[in-house]
Amino acid sequence: MGKQRYRWLLLSVAIILSSAYFFIFSKSGLLERMKLDNEKKSIITRAESLKAGNARLRKILDNYRAGVYPDSDMVTSGYTGPNEKIIVFRGFDTRTRESSNKKNDETFYIFDLGTLRIIWIVISLLVMGTMLLCGIRIKEQQSP
Repeated sequence: MGKQRYRWLLLSVAIILSSAYFFIFSKSGLLERMKLDNEKKSIITRAESLKAGNARLRKILDNYRAGVYPDSDMVTSGYTGPNEKIIVFRGFDTRTRESSNKKNDETFYIFDLGTLRIIWIVISLLVMGTMLLCGIRIKEQQSP
């Protein structure tokens, strides 16, 4: 009777470990869906920011077509109004620099999902191996 109960216990642990793998760690599991959901959200926010930038550029283009030019464009193109002076600075670094406050859209994971899957399989094999060894030792102790 004890041997039969041990087999059922071993089978139920194997079923629980494999179900956890299939529902959480598999390609269609919970972690993969969460990762895809985060990627979807970042793509949507990027698309929205591109739409806003496109709308801003269309507005500027419409202003150019209407003949309305902003003062900043006049200055950068070299136009000076009456009684204005031009000051030229020489010897300054004119290279543009990237902003240091850029956001990184990628989510930080300690382990890749493939690595987590392998770790889960190894842990499951260790648990099952330990249970089998314990069962063999109990069987050896009961047999003399």
